[in-house]
Amino acid sequence: LFTTAGFTLGDDINSVINIDNTTGDAIQVNSNGAFSHTNDATTINIGTNTAVGEYGIDIYGNAFLRGDITIARTGSSGIRTHDGALLNNPSAIINIGTVSNAAHGIRNQGQLINDATINVHRATFSGLFNGNTGNVNHKAAGTINIGTVAAAEGFGIFNVGLLNTRGPINILRAVDDGIYNNQGTFNINSGTITIGSTNLGNGGIDNTGTMTNKGTLEVVACPGIGINNRNSGVFNNNSNGKLNLGITGTIIENALQNTSDFNNEGEINIQDTDGNGISNSGNSASFDNLNNGTINIGTSVGTIIGRGIRNSGGATFSNNASTITIGHGGNASGNVYRGISVEASTFRNQNGSTLSILGPFNDAAFYMESASSLFSNSGCSELYLYDFVNISAGTFSNNNALMFINTDASHSNNGTFTNNGVLNYAQGGLIPNVTNNDLIIAPATGSCDFPDVVEKGGSNSFTPAGTWYTDPDYTTAGGTYTNNNTTFTTHPILNGSEDFYFTVSGNGWTFVVSIQLSTSSQIPCL
Repeated sequence: LFTTAGFTLGDDINSVINIDNTTGDAIQVNSNGAFSHTNDATTINIGTNTAVGEYGIDIYGNAFLRGDITIARTGSSGIRTHDGALLNNPSAIINIGTVSNAAHGIRNQGQLINDATINVHRATFSGLFNGNTGNVNHKAAGTINIGTVAAAEGFGIFNVGLLNTRGPINILRAVDDGIYNNQGTFNINSGTITIGSTNLGNGGIDNTGTMTNKGTLEVVACPGIGINNRNSGVFNNNSNGKLNLGITGTIIENALQNTSDFNNEGEINIQDTDGNGISNSGNSASFDNLNNGTINIGTSVGTIIGRGIRNSGGATFSNNASTITIGHGGNASGNVYRGISVEASTFRNQNGSTLSILGPFNDAAFYMESASSLFSNSGCSELYLYDFVNISAGTFSNNNALMFINTDASHSNNGTFTNNGVLNYAQGGLIPNVTNNDLIIAPATGSCDFPDVVEKGGSNSFTPAGTWYTDPDYTTAGGTYTNNNTTFTTHPILNGSEDFYFTVSGNGWTFVVSIQLSTSSQIPCL
């Protein structure tokens, strides 16, 4: 069927066109032509019994589809649109590759508008190929399913052009990556994209272009990397965007690997990977968690075989007015090998951020190596560690911030560690070789009075509150602290050990802290 002018199919209800055994295209819409498939009850079947020689539908002009279309067999791609062409699918159900592979399910170099359902059951190269002149507008009412019967033998989606999506996309199977954004622009404006629910041959997403997520993007499982942002790629997970990696399945390599520019203002959840939760590596790598962004790694029953976050090779990682949580804090054996590794790189926790490294870990909660490594906790930020610190080299600074450590394990420090904030130990076992310029709070022993109960540095800017409490809700006063002689006096009988809770203020910041005090005295404290 070759159209050079306007052609309308479907004025009669239940009309059917069957096309088999052609040497060329089954339907070709000329550059001056228009094809209108207007009735929802009409059907086009292509290659049902014998394959057509070339494309199922080859569009140089405009095509408007409403009735169902099945392209069972083709000699090339199921549907091809050329530069300047338009394929508008407001209501048709399109099935491609129901019997054998198409080269590409859809090969788009023009404009594709989809409001309905596209099923690419099989393809040799990709389920959807969007070329450098291609423009895909996948609307909220539409659905795209790729690899429903057999894997696309290349990529689920291969994008070089502009792709905007609002409706659901399900990439069940692909021999290579679920999505390859090859220097294209890929915008997930809303809706959900699910990758790897059945079987992938490689990674979930490979991005060397620009990807922006405002919806939900989930990589269920894959034998490669969950999301790989590389080669000048830019990945933006916006404020209402959500990335779910390895939630119900396992990602064999790194869940999220960045060697370029990655920005998160939304939510990232990483639960099960045989690699690192996040790997940020290389001199060109910049990872910014900003503007109330949230990252959760290994916070459920999943297992992170590698590090929660590995920052290495000259990379920069910034947690900026945002939250990161690693580990679930349970009593089971370690579900994360190591919390954070800083290796010849820079990691900043700043501007009121919270970084919680909960464990349980099979190794250190925090590890740093290389003299060029730099870790800073600053600007009213809070760092919580529930396992030991191992610093073999590098510079660690706690500046106008809170660092809270809750473990009785031994720490190691062969780097440069400077405290210009509040360093709070909930249990014994202090980090060695610390230069303290401000305030250290650690377990102490005494009787009714505890002199020198806190350690003040030479340029201390922080003052503990005068009343300390025996409960974290500050309902029961437990004693009085006098700042000029750093002495705490208890009100109740204190026998054995007890935790006290209070606030510390300075430089415009206020932190909530605790201290464990021990005594063997049986004498009532008056």
